[in-house]
Amino acid sequence: MVFLPCSSGLSSDARHRLEASVAALNGVCTPDLTDQTTHLVAESVTPRSRKLACARRLGLPVVRASWIHDSAARGALLPLAEGLLPPLAGVVLCVSGISFHSDERESVEAAVENAGGRFSRVLDASTTHLLTSGGQDGGAKDEALLALSAAEQLPVLRVTPMW
Repeated sequence: MVFLPCSSGLSSDARHRLEASVAALNGVCTPDLTDQTTHLVAESVTPRSRKLACARRLGLPVVRASWIHDSAARGALLPLAEGLLPPLAGVVLCVSGISFHSDERESVEAAVENAGGRFSRVLDASTTHLLTSGGQDGGAKDEALLALSAAEQLPVLRVTPMW
């Protein structure tokens, strides 16, 4: 199998290190995601990128760069399951709204952390997603998000339980 990974969201230095590790595995990094691409390399699902969305649609494995570096050190690709990027890697979720009871918040916290994300009790600059009930009882955090988003100071994605 030809090894042709593409990366998304990596710094220039990280891409150069990735290219060296891929070359050690007799592969070639491609700048564009094409029908020949075998893997997408990313460290986070945020910010959402076209490459990530396309890779998901095509069913391509999305892996961490560390998996490729570790594979290069061993001289062969390690089992894919060891390198897959968790579905919520990079997501920091905060919950807002009076309709969420403490047991529901704890359930959301566990689900987010099990999927590789981080749960935060405060809406701050690290927050990437705000979970609201979708009703009129969004709460103070929802109001703060609207104000900050209007001022373009906090690019947070507002999601509902259906998300």
